[in-house]
Order: sequence, then structure tokens, then C-alpha cells
Amino acid sequence: TAAFTTPAQFTYGNSGRNILYGPGRVNTDFSLFKEFGAPRSFRLQLRVECFNLFNHSQFDLPNAAIGAANAGTITSFVGTPRQIQFGLKAIF
Repeated sequence: TAAFTTPAQFTYGNSGRNILYGPGRVNTDFSLFKEFGAPRSFRLQLRVECFNLFNHSQFDLPNAAIGAANAGTITSFVGTPRQIQFGLKAIF
């Protein structure tokens, strides 16, 4: 953060555009389906769905306020932790 300073009022700085980037994101979703047949074309479908299966942390972008005490630090998360949902679907 020492390489950046706030430019004078009504002027632009000399840094290029989009030269900083934040941490990447990794998100793996997974689902399983199993259908059970029954007489007279009635079926049941059991569903298991996992979102963010491996529970990777999703960090937010660093604070971009030059001159602030926490400039350049990551202070929060984005996204959600692992979620698993079950469902039962009747098809007729």
C-alpha cells in the first residue's frame, strides 16, 4: 500500500487501470438423482444437492480506500459456506 497515494484534488493518479486484483474463487456444486419406478407411470425422484461441496472460503476484494487504516486488507467473506439440500419429487 505504500506504493499508492491519494492524488492531488481534481487530478488523476498515474497508476494504470485494473492493475490490482483480488483472490480467485473456487466453487464446486454437485448433485445426485435417483428415480424409483412405480406402477402406472408414477415415479419418485430422490435428489441430493450440494453447493460449495469442498467448503472453500470465498474472500472478498481488498479494501481499495487509499489512505484508510485498513487499505489493501481483506476483511470479509462473500458467498455462502457449504449447503446441502434434499428433495423428493413426485412425477405422474
